[in-house]
Amino acid sequence: MRSLGLSKIKIPSHETTNLALIEYCAQEYDYIYFSCGASLESELIKAHEILKQGSAEFTLMHCISSYPCPIEKGNLARLHWLKSLHQNIGFSDHTLSTSIAAIAVACGASSIEKHFTIDKSLPGRDNQFALDESEFSLMAQTINDAKLALIDHGKDYLDIESDTVNNYRGRWEPKDYE
Repeated sequence: MRSLGLSKIKIPSHETTNLALIEYCAQEYDYIYFSCGASLESELIKAHEILKQGSAEFTLMHCISSYPCPIEKGNLARLHWLKSLHQNIGFSDHTLSTSIAAIAVACGASSIEKHFTIDKSLPGRDNQFALDESEFSLMAQTINDAKLALIDHGKDYLDIESDTVNNYRGRWEPKDYE
């Protein structure tokens, strides 16, 4: 692929233990999206060590390699562990949901992978669980809403709360409860 001028590559979950491939990609590509599905903790730690030794930047992509993945098996808590290993984390979402990716963003994911289809009735396993155009748009809007809601505005009240502070604070004195 490098001969085609590509500088980024995704290493799929089933290649987590292919250490020669991981080492090659870590040296030959500028950026790697490394899928962490179907992997043991020890396997991911070993792969992570190889990725760190390479020259490529990379994102550890949390994934449950089940198609489709039931929401209750999404294991988004694993994102926190991945974040303890590496700053750049992402989520490869195989659920049927349009909102789980937004929760992954709230957990620190900065990259989202989601399968897309133009027709769910097309052959192949991916088309049945992929999102169509309207679903994909809804997912993107939900992610954008989550990102906006996560903006840190500090610890003090916001200017949009001034009316409440100025006009309602202290309205009822203890004597009002007697």
